[in-house]
Formats: sequence, structure tokens, C-alpha cells
Amino acid sequence: MALFDFLKKQKEQIKERIRSNEHPRKERVPSHEDDTEERTKDSVSPKLDESRFRNDIVLTIPHITEKSRLMGENGAYAFEVSRGATKNMVKRSVEDLYHVHVEHVRIINIPKKPRRRGLTSGSKGGYKKAIVSLRKSETIEMF
Repeated sequence: MALFDFLKKQKEQIKERIRSNEHPRKERVPSHEDDTEERTKDSVSPKLDESRFRNDIVLTIPHITEKSRLMGENGAYAFEVSRGATKNMVKRSVEDLYHVHVEHVRIINIPKKPRRRGLTSGSKGGYKKAIVSLRKSETIEMF
């Protein structure tokens, strides 16, 4: 049938890409050897640029409760962070976003909790929380 000829063409294109060692859904990423002539001493390596993008999605929302507000008076602030966040990633992202100096970071994994309403049972999702302590003279205005 002429209606489905485009599917055959797509399959053939995918097979050709696989034969030429290219993934059908991903574009080829240039290797460092390809652009050695173009790069200069002032240029930033691609790995540093990727880490900047990762920092933007580390902090999801500030965790605001009565306890966290009291901690804020002492220079400690709580944030909900992404599941894959590490202490170093949290530290860098807080320093970049709020322009403060972080002393230390504590990370807590909050487990999911079972909830029940009548006969229906489910669970409240867990999350990862980071408590960030700043230098004594610095504060974050948002809290």
C-alpha cells in the first residue's frame, strides 16, 4: 500500500544510520579531537558548561516550615532538592543563585509515607531535603 511507504523509508534510514555507527535518535556529539584547532586558551571546556546546567535543576523549592524559619534566624536554610543531588552540587547551586558562602550542607532522604482515605490506600511521595548553613554574617532574603 502506498499509504505506508513512509514507514519503509524510515526503517531503511534507521538501518543505514546503525550501519554507519550513528544512533537513530541521537545526534552525533563531536569529540574533543575534532575541535582542537578551533579552541583557544580562553575557551571553557564543555564539561564545565554541562555542570552549570545541572546546578540549575538541583534546587527544586525552598522548604518553608516553622522549624526551617527558626533555623533561618541562625543561618541555616532548608531546600527540597532533586533525587540525584550531592552535597557539592547543592553547595555550588546555592552559592550561584543567592551569592552567599556556604559553610556546610546536610542532606536528608525523606521516605514515602503510606496514606489512607476510606478504603483507598496510597502513599505520599518522598523527597530529598538539604539543610545549608551559611557564614555568620550572611543571610538569604527569601526566607
